[in-house]
Amino acid sequence: KQYTGKRGHKMKIKKIIALAAALSVTAVGINIPYSGTALTSITASAETSAESFEFDSATGTITKYNGSDTDIVIPSEIDGVTVTQIKDMAFDECTEIISIYIPDSITSIGSGAFNNCSKLEKVTLPNAIEIIPAGMFHNCSSLTDIQIPDSVTDIQISSFEGCSSLTSIIIPNSVENLSIAIFRDCTSLSSVTLSDSLEVIHPYSFENCTSLKSIVIPKSVTTIHNYVFNGCTNLSSVTLSDSLEYIGESVFDNCPLLKSITIPKSVTTILDNALGHDVEGFTISGYKGSVAEEFAVINGFNFIALDDDEPKSLGDVNGD
Repeated sequence: KQYTGKRGHKMKIKKIIALAAALSVTAVGINIPYSGTALTSITASAETSAESFEFDSATGTITKYNGSDTDIVIPSEIDGVTVTQIKDMAFDECTEIISIYIPDSITSIGSGAFNNCSKLEKVTLPNAIEIIPAGMFHNCSSLTDIQIPDSVTDIQISSFEGCSSLTSIIIPNSVENLSIAIFRDCTSLSSVTLSDSLEVIHPYSFENCTSLKSIVIPKSVTTIHNYVFNGCTNLSSVTLSDSLEYIGESVFDNCPLLKSITIPKSVTTILDNALGHDVEGFTISGYKGSVAEEFAVINGFNFIALDDDEPKSLGDVNGD
């Protein structure tokens, strides 16, 4: 369910945070029913006045931003106390902020910290954080420039959902988990490099990324859950992992430019509408007697047998 308006954004981000906490998402611990160009860092010049922040000196936590600056440089110390944390939703709906520099002293950032900062364009993240939390940049619709540090191992639910100006993302090999709907509705996202440490791509991760034209699934990935690339209307090239075992429901549904795909021998499960739904002349290349061949026959797709000297169409998949 989607919500609109200021109250709606708060309702949605609270639901995202609650879901993240309930799921306790890990790289392999979730069970869903359906089963270039160098980035520019912000220079830490003049620090934003400490008076702009509400600060818990006992925990070293910024709990809220009350200032009006457009370019924020978070201080590493406030009143002699090291700043180590940013609380949940501390910058929620700070709609005038354009850039944020977060110092390396900060090791933990709360869920929804920058939710709906609609003018935020650039962020420099600290090199010590391990988790990008749920909804951290949810609906930051102007965000174009962000580099995920190599310290990050976990990117949680909806962390970049609705970042409709984001054009490219590199997920470093340190990242072992991408949770649900990470980049959903990132409609300008055209370049994605995935971590070689991923085993599972969780549901809705790249749903409605309408500018994405190609994707390479790393060899580490064994499972692609439901609706991951649903609605990627410009996606035309997909390279699947030789270790892939599971393709969930509607993974490539509503991808009208994806006319063909090669399914590796390793795949043992393909769920409904995973591939080729409503695509005329859709072709699967795979191996005789495989799940890929069975899926092609059931759905009336063309099938090319990779272990034959001569390609076979659907009419002679049984050698007739």
